[in-house]
Amino acid sequence: GETLRAALNVLAEEEEDWLLTVIEEDWFDRYAHRFELQRFPKGKTAQEELRDAVGKDGWRLLEAVRGEKAPKRVRDLPDVKLLQQVWDQHYEKKGDQVKWRDGPAVLNGERIVSPYDSEARESRKRDTQWLGYKVHLVETCEESEKVHVITHVATTVATIPDVMQTEALLDAVSEKGLEPKIALMDMGYLSGVILVNQRAKGREIIGPVLPDPSRQNQAGYGVTAFEVDWEQKKATCPQKQTSKRWVE
Repeated sequence: GETLRAALNVLAEEEEDWLLTVIEEDWFDRYAHRFELQRFPKGKTAQEELRDAVGKDGWRLLEAVRGEKAPKRVRDLPDVKLLQQVWDQHYEKKGDQVKWRDGPAVLNGERIVSPYDSEARESRKRDTQWLGYKVHLVETCEESEKVHVITHVATTVATIPDVMQTEALLDAVSEKGLEPKIALMDMGYLSGVILVNQRAKGREIIGPVLPDPSRQNQAGYGVTAFEVDWEQKKATCPQKQTSKRWVE
């Protein structure tokens, strides 16, 4: 709804006379105020009706923009192009019907969440959910220092996992001549591959390793639940009933 409202505001400034020939009277009430400040209907049916109404309004405007009577320059307005992207992601048109999709047509890394910042994304880290970006900080960690100094800052798309930024952050600090003897890392920045790669570069990385999130581990059948006899090359099931030898 806010994406449509943003496009309407731009069109009202650029081509007010043409826009008045397109919109319906009830649009003034529906899009006069920012959507996040409005009181939304409480009932599920009323909410779905509002969602469907917004979808139909958006398609009506997009079809008008592509029509022969529309000024050519309105098609190239960034807000109109963004409106098309958002509608393609969340609505589908079948004949004369505009339907809300069961889920976005794109992955979360591509889904637009704000008409005012097309690169912002929705992300979640454990219990924290946000819209925007992700910021990575590198700071000193000497015990003798009363104040820790931030030595590097990197901003990335919110949906990029922390672990994909670890080596880039370490390399950036090294290029500044601030190569750390020991790097203390949050769990999200570590993996077995990173530990091995950084050890080869002479860097000592310390931090908790991510737990195994697999269904097998949650059911008590993760790798650590098996007894491994390396000399006999034998692994024993957690139920102690079966064991199996392996061949290199």
